[in-house]
Amino acid sequence: MSQEFLSENDIKELITLLLRSQVTRSREALCRKIGIDPTRLGFIRDSSDDDFATQLIHYLNGIEDKESLCKLCCLELSPIFKNETYGSVLKKIAIKLNCSQSFVKQRTINNPNPDTILNYHNQIPKKTQIIVGITLITGLAISALYIHRDDPPKVTAESTQTSPSTQTSPFTETLPPTEPLPYVGKWSNGRGETLSITSTTIRFGKDSPMSFKDITRVTDGTIFNIEITNAENINALQKFLMLSIDGNQMNMKGYDSHGDMHLGQNSGLEVNWVRDSQ
Repeated sequence: MSQEFLSENDIKELITLLLRSQVTRSREALCRKIGIDPTRLGFIRDSSDDDFATQLIHYLNGIEDKESLCKLCCLELSPIFKNETYGSVLKKIAIKLNCSQSFVKQRTINNPNPDTILNYHNQIPKKTQIIVGITLITGLAISALYIHRDDPPKVTAESTQTSPSTQTSPFTETLPPTEPLPYVGKWSNGRGETLSITSTTIRFGKDSPMSFKDITRVTDGTIFNIEITNAENINALQKFLMLSIDGNQMNMKGYDSHGDMHLGQNSGLEVNWVRDSQ
């Protein structure tokens, strides 16, 4: 294998970040995003998240698919870990894969390096700098003339009084309606069982509705974590639920602890649901 591909230590670090990101919850969507046909992967189903992540990274590294590895590092994982210590690990791997250019460009747009800006400024010819400076000064002078061309309207006590019905705050704006979370709705699993989820409650079959809170930390819009708050009425479900949405399909995994859910281990429940047509 050529030296530009990953060592065993790189592979272990990338597997760890892939699991921590939770993007493996939507396996088929992840594969398509990085340019892999999911139907060609025999391990995409019937395997734990840990096994899937391990086999995926070894597979991509084994066939030397640098493009897919770069997309995984720079497009899928980098936005999640850009403000954490794991970002340096991703950057090291991306550089080794020779995809550091797109990785650094993405980071520079979000957080420009002052040294880079200074170096760019020093590379501009002095004649060009002088012309740009004169243009800016002229533009500012013209703007000042337009601003002071007319006297500002006088403000009187009468002009500032408005009726209570028409008075508005300068900070008031009409906000667009909030989009419902993708797991909200009515679901069925093909076995005669139903699930109804609102923004604050979840109800299995004809059981009493249970309140929950959304404890999702990082998501790509398809993975959500919820915690049932009145645990005494759980019955068929578990206290911590991980919901993976793919269109009108939802995979639900249940865990007894937040730690197990975060690591994707010791799941005691897994059900596939289909959204009911309205």
